[in-house]
Formats: sequence, structure tokens, C-alpha cells
Amino acid sequence: MNIPRELVPSDVEAIRLLDGREVMLPVCRTIFPLWDGPKTFTYGHKPMLKHNGKECFAELLILNLLIEHGWDGVWVETYGGVHYLRTMPTEWNLKSQSVPIPANKEALLLKIRKAAGTKSCFDVFAWRGDQVLFYEAKRAGKDRVRDTQKRFIAGALAWNFVTDIGQILENLKDKRLEVLVIPPDLLDKLSSKATYEKLKKEGKIRFSSLQYLTIKAPTVTPSGDEDEIEVALDNYMLLSPDSLPLDDANKEKLQEVIANAPLDLIEYWSIDPDYDGEIFRSVWQDYRGNTENDADPLRVVHTAKIRVPKKNGKRKICVKAVDVFGWESEVVKEI
Repeated sequence: MNIPRELVPSDVEAIRLLDGREVMLPVCRTIFPLWDGPKTFTYGHKPMLKHNGKECFAELLILNLLIEHGWDGVWVETYGGVHYLRTMPTEWNLKSQSVPIPANKEALLLKIRKAAGTKSCFDVFAWRGDQVLFYEAKRAGKDRVRDTQKRFIAGALAWNFVTDIGQILENLKDKRLEVLVIPPDLLDKLSSKATYEKLKKEGKIRFSSLQYLTIKAPTVTPSGDEDEIEVALDNYMLLSPDSLPLDDANKEKLQEVIANAPLDLIEYWSIDPDYDGEIFRSVWQDYRGNTENDADPLRVVHTAKIRVPKKNGKRKICVKAVDVFGWESEVVKEI
């Protein structure tokens, strides 16, 4: 993965999550040099370190090491809101120094936060293509993993299946095949004296069907040295409402949406009109609350038209979507 030697894990540490699970996280124990010059803005007396002859906080030192090795990324600071930083802050109001990040990376954070139930994040979020890294800076013997960070860990670990599962099922064309999600607490339940069959009979173990997105066949209309591509969402299949943390009244409302307007569950979707099979490059996106594509702030648009440079031969179009519960889906069509 071309990680700088200072950030290569040398150990693992057991972290007990709030639900009782114990997970092992990689740890790198690195000593960074302290800044020995005059300090400018300490941002609440944060320890000041030295990198390439300049003062910086630990979060930015880690980020700069990754950038020097071909990664992109930001320091995620959630004080006073969510801010993405690449430079040393000069004042408490971070809004003016916050930078945008790619839409698909922001969508990834969105789904993790929704699953975790917190806006918290590890200090450094870095990416290179479809590879992502999260780093949290802790001072040995002084800092600990906070409960909000444990929630973030749980949210990040909740994603244990490929996002293009719907495309895989479609390619197999086997109506007998059904993919089910393993309940995250299954191992905990089986660690008791109760047997699997007993728990299943009592209704304490429920396997839910997986969600996936479908799109209509994209159309391409040549126009000079460009192609106009029209992409339309077709349907969205959601996992069983029984597996979601909703009360009976809201489960009933959700069932109505699933039956009558399943695309209303889409929170965000984006298009890569020239997908190479590895790196998703979004050139168009829509999300709930955005009124640039239409006047409805509560729903995404279902059809998009984009103009791209003309291409001879086949083209792969990839669509990624995130629903209101933070679940991600992906579909690829070749035209």
C-alpha cells in the first residue's frame, strides 16, 4: 500500500466496543520530534511537532507523510462542525480553512456516521483510488479512545460485503440464489449455551435480504465531439425492515415507501461515465436537499443527463448510491 515507514503498524491493540465486542486494531508507535521554535496558534495547547522544518500538529504530520507517499486526504476536525483541513489552523473558526473532499469519499463518511450514530471520525482520512485509511493520533499514556470513536469503529466495521452485490447477482442470472446478511451479533448469541436452532426457533436470529440498486439501460446520443449520456434509476431493493432499528409504526411507514416509492430512500447517488473497474471518478451527483437539479429538497432526481468527451467502442458506466440508512449500492452497465 506504500505507507510511510513511520506509519507502518508494529503492534495491535484490543479495543472493547460499546456493544461488548472486542476488536483488534493495528497500532504504530512512533516518536515524532517536538517543535522547538516559537509557537503561533496552539489550538487549545495541542502539542506542537516538527516536520520538514515547520511546526504542525500530529494530525497534519501524519497527513503530510501520507501525501508525500502518493496519498490524498484531510485532517477531520469535528469541533464546531465537521471541517476538512490540510493546513495549520490560524484561529478557532475553522470554516474558512475547511476544504472540499471528493463526493464519493464524503459519501463513505456519511454511511459510516449513519451506521455509527455519531459525527465523530478518526483524525486523518486518507485515500488513493479506492483504498482508504483512517489514522487516529494518541499520546502514549495520556490519551484514550473515546466512546464516540468506538462508535465510529463499529460503524466502519459494519460494511462487510461488496457494494456491487446487485450487479453480481444480475450477472449470475440464477433465480434460486438469494444473498442474506449475517446478523452482526450472531457470534455473541452463539457464545451462550443456547444452540443455533433454539435461537432461530425463538426468532432471536433473523437473516435479512441484501439491498441493491438497478438502473435502466443507459442511452448515448452523439453530439459533435461529445456524447450525451442519459442514466435513469430503475428500482431500489432494501434489506428487510425487521433488521433496522425502527419501532413498529415507522417499520409500517417504511414498508409503504418500499412498496410505492423505493427510490425515495436514496440519499445520494453519483455517476462515473467511464469506469475503469477500479477507481470510481464521480462527474455528476445528486443528494437530498440539493435543489440545483430540481426543486424537490426531499428526494433525489431519478434521471441524469451528462455530456462527456466522445469515446469510440464500449463504455462502462458505474452508478453508486447511498440510502437514508447509510447503506451503499453499486451497479455497472456496459454500453
